[in-house]
Amino acid sequence: MLSGDSVEALSLEDRMKIQVKKKKPLKTVSDPGRKKRANKNRPREMSSKRPVYDRPSGSAGNPRPVDPRFDGLYGEYNAEEFRQNYDFVEAMQKRDAAKLKRSARKQKDPEKLKKTQAALKRMTDRERELERVRALRQKAADEKAKMAEALAQGKPIRFKTKTEKKLGELVDKFGELKEKGKLLKYIKKKTKSKPRDFQ
Repeated sequence: MLSGDSVEALSLEDRMKIQVKKKKPLKTVSDPGRKKRANKNRPREMSSKRPVYDRPSGSAGNPRPVDPRFDGLYGEYNAEEFRQNYDFVEAMQKRDAAKLKRSARKQKDPEKLKKTQAALKRMTDRERELERVRALRQKAADEKAKMAEALAQGKPIRFKTKTEKKLGELVDKFGELKEKGKLLKYIKKKTKSKPRDFQ
């Protein structure tokens, strides 16, 4: 029988010939560091030493947290595009509000009713705020269109100051309150004076 060293010394052709005769692949020298078992049924002896932790070479230190709102890699924020992409969320919120209203009517437990009403109030407040922002945006777009039209006709355009814009918003707000019949209530609430401590 050939030993491990003599097998390695043979050429590939000779190895193939021997392999064909024996029908079994020839073994090369096994790992000298590996211990043989006295009995094949015994467990293999393993080293108690832990292997060295192989740190990934790419990462230097802790990974940097990324905030997509301020990172240029994620592109510029476009409010109109965002609104178009996530328009379905508004419809979902309206459905949820309708469900909450129905459950509030059927609710008998006072604590659960209170929680449901609070959630419903949050939803209606959010919806009202969205409507207000939408109206302001629409008004700004209309003004921009008017300015562009005036510019096309050759008329001089005048930009509104902050005070004029604020005054216009107040006029619109009071007009809306008057339509709903809540103007007096709003004025009373605003003019109600609280006692002040002068020290």
